[in-house]
Amino acid sequence: MNVFATSPAHGPAREARAQIDAIAESLRASTSPVLDRRGVAERLARAIRSLYAVLDTTLEAPAHQDGLDECVRALGEAKTLLGAAASDPIVAEAAKRLDAIHAQIAATRESVVDATLTRRDHRSQRLPALHHPFRASTASPQLHALARTPVAPPLEIDAPEPESIVQPKRPPPPKPQTIEELRAAAAAATTPPEPEPEPEPAPATKPIPIDDGEVIRRVARECLEDIAALHVLRKPIPTETWRDQAPFEQRLLDNIDAFVSLGERALPSVTLFHAEAPAPDPSRAFAVALTLGCIEGTDTVDVAIATMKQSAPAELPGFAEGLVLAPSPAIDAELPALLDAPNPALAGVALDVLGRRGTLPLDAADRIRPRRDRALTQKLARALGHAGAKTRALATLNDLLDEAPDDEDLFITACTSLLRRGDGNVRQRLRSAIRDPRAFSLLALSARGDDAPLLLDAFATQPPTGTMIQALARFGSAASLPALIALLANEELAPAAAAALDFITNAGLVETTEVPWTPGVEPPDGAPPPMRKVTIPIAEREPWETWYARVKSNFDPRLKLRHGVPFAPSMIVHELGANGAAEHRELACLELVVATGLGMRLSPSDWVAKQERQLGEIDSTLPSLGNTPGAWWFGGAAITNR
Repeated sequence: MNVFATSPAHGPAREARAQIDAIAESLRASTSPVLDRRGVAERLARAIRSLYAVLDTTLEAPAHQDGLDECVRALGEAKTLLGAAASDPIVAEAAKRLDAIHAQIAATRESVVDATLTRRDHRSQRLPALHHPFRASTASPQLHALARTPVAPPLEIDAPEPESIVQPKRPPPPKPQTIEELRAAAAAATTPPEPEPEPEPAPATKPIPIDDGEVIRRVARECLEDIAALHVLRKPIPTETWRDQAPFEQRLLDNIDAFVSLGERALPSVTLFHAEAPAPDPSRAFAVALTLGCIEGTDTVDVAIATMKQSAPAELPGFAEGLVLAPSPAIDAELPALLDAPNPALAGVALDVLGRRGTLPLDAADRIRPRRDRALTQKLARALGHAGAKTRALATLNDLLDEAPDDEDLFITACTSLLRRGDGNVRQRLRSAIRDPRAFSLLALSARGDDAPLLLDAFATQPPTGTMIQALARFGSAASLPALIALLANEELAPAAAAALDFITNAGLVETTEVPWTPGVEPPDGAPPPMRKVTIPIAEREPWETWYARVKSNFDPRLKLRHGVPFAPSMIVHELGANGAAEHRELACLELVVATGLGMRLSPSDWVAKQERQLGEIDSTLPSLGNTPGAWWFGGAAITNR
């Protein structure tokens, strides 16, 4: 159940949580010798834990009022400790800010009490049990409820250490001054030291019992190590299909379930596992984000975010991937605060994750655009292609294109998002920029019949790329066949051209050959690499020219072709669902959205089971669109052929 908007205390609690972090950060700069740092840190941590209890409960829950009461007490005690060191201006400023938070939470507590007086006695109600029997996740992660005390992220307010400490030199021993002192020093130098007495044998002791806490920590670490390793294993390789990742995903989920079943004492192992990495490790970051994102509660997600804030930039992609795949609704509630983070890399993670989860805040553009950060603006454009109110997203994307007409990367990203959201004017922008191979590819992916002459002229007058060839294949015009056949004379582009010809025509001009099982990998003993048989289109010009001369009169130039028959959007769904190679699925996902307006958040990197469910839903929806096979498609609507 999502409780994030059911109490007037949730907003102030989230604001107080952020303010406590800022106060702790400011206190680290203080050098006051009378500041009770440990006492302040302990009380601020208590306040944070109580705020988590407020955020994760409803107005009627007894824990809701208790959390506010405890927070007021902890903040009051921390304020008293800061007052004892108020002669330090840094501490005085922190005390002033803490006083404001204390007053706000106290006022919030009173408003919650007033609200509950108008309801039945909420203390007589019984909260549903937080702990549920262990359940194994199947194919996709479950959100686990765990009976535990909320955990607080690391909170340190230790004083800065001096850069260097000069150790005082020990004075040398005094020199002998008399004949007696000289004789005593000589005797001490020549007298051998007395032998040390041998230690007495230790008495027999009983075996030390194994600490069950240590066993829990050891098993928890093994689970986390497996999750980190499976982060890489679930990514497809050229010889595997996308469905081949399902067993690796299930093993990953089994390890998360096993970790959660260890209970509250396993939780500290997560951040410890990350901190012990000898070098920045995106897979460990993934393990932190996904594991904590599978445990119910605002506190676990905040710990993941706090860990991410302190991590190296190289680990941010791992955190982002874990947060995208995790099921916790707290991610969607807590991550938007990072859109205002001073570190643009963290704001970029928030844009990527919230965009892919479809929970981008309505005011995201208003918060990102004033920063004038090129990389963030591009991430915003990408996120708006997946999430946000359509009318507002289209207006923002068009504004971005008008404001930065010379930014080619932003142009491509924004046009891609406009295509995904079904903008009716983006094709004209792409037509004007068709000399850019990326713009050519986007136009070919979304073109109508009347775009064929422009596309074929651009394809013939500029050096083609593999991406352009793939897009022309998806365009599916029979008029493009002569240009593709001519490319078979180009040794470098011939395989791509042959694949495009086969994709359009299904002419049957294929051959079976042997290729290395793992391209580029040679056995260390010098033995021949293992081979596998594959069927590929013939990449020779003569057989295709002979075939085309025989059948070209059969082609209708008004139709969009795929696999030799008139195109229908269901072909994209079947392609995405087939057990073929995973290399072209990203392009097929984009084409599906452009052609039908469906599957906006379908992602080839999502859980296999989730993709299968989404494809099934899309396939069952397609008949209701009522489009004629072979029509030139754009934005999900069939239009008149010309």
